[in-house]
Order: sequence, then C-alpha cells, then structure tokens
Amino acid sequence: MIFGNSEEKRRAKEEERRIYREEYEKVYRAEREKAIREKARRDAIRRARDSSIGSMLEGIRKYAENFERNASSGFNIGFWSDPFAPPDGRRKGRKK
Repeated sequence: MIFGNSEEKRRAKEEERRIYREEYEKVYRAEREKAIREKARRDAIRRARDSSIGSMLEGIRKYAENFERNASSGFNIGFWSDPFAPPDGRRKGRKK
C-alpha cells in the first residue's frame, strides 16, 4: 500500500487498473483468436465433409442414370459391365 497524498494513491490505482486491463485484454484477445481459429477449422472440416458427401452422391446418381440408360437400351448388364459406358453399349476406346 502506498502512503502519501490522495493524488499519488489515485495515480497508483489507475496504473494498477491499466496494467490489469492490458493483461486482461491480451488474454481475452488470445482466447478470442483461438476460438475464431477453432471455428474456422470446424467450418473447413464441415465444408470438406459436405463436399465429399455431395460428390459421392453425385457419383452414385450418375452411376444410377447410366445403369438405367444401359438397361433400357437392352444392353446386357453383367457384373463386369462398365456403368459409365455410352448408351449403345460400346466401351470407351474400343472400335467396332
């Protein structure tokens, strides 16, 4: 405790408050930045997961469309057939 006139006490108290506030703000800012980084990381993971699920569903949809198209054209669909073959049943790259 400081013994002296009230002006010195007031200045000392203000200085103490200023130091405390600066330390508090430093910790608060660090915690806030950490929370923002964590939220950005979670959002990035969610976007990546959503896009991978979306692309997987898109692939399944294309597979089903080609399967239906090939089946409706009368092309014999067996276990080894190419689901991405053109509708007339030709495989890519093979000449008739």
